[in-house]
Amino acid sequence: MDITKPLNELNEEAFDDKRLVQLFNRFATYNGSNPYVTSGIMSMIQHLEHDLGVYMPTNGLSDISKSIYNLANDLGVTFSFNSSIDKIITHKNKVTVLMLYIIAGPTYILTLLTSSLILLIRSPVRLFL
Repeated sequence: MDITKPLNELNEEAFDDKRLVQLFNRFATYNGSNPYVTSGIMSMIQHLEHDLGVYMPTNGLSDISKSIYNLANDLGVTFSFNSSIDKIITHKNKVTVLMLYIIAGPTYILTLLTSSLILLIRSPVRLFL
């Protein structure tokens, strides 16, 4: 593994057979990377899969999100599905805050942390809008 060289270069140094270079270059494409450009650090993926094996949740990938949901519930996180967004606050043309009202409950302010919709729930507050 060498972060200063492209993945393809590392694979060419490691394998004499061009078919093996092609096979191991494909690991860069998992996230849309180009093996001729992406860092050799991506060789870690081929190492993990080839040397340590691949693990699959018993009932498929949906088990991962179900497990995270169950863990969050165990930790006291409250989920509200099918809720309407009452107000969207933007800053410099980007969404920064979502406000929603839960039936028979307080209004919650959800602060948008990233573009991938990771939300931080601030303390529930009663809003007088």
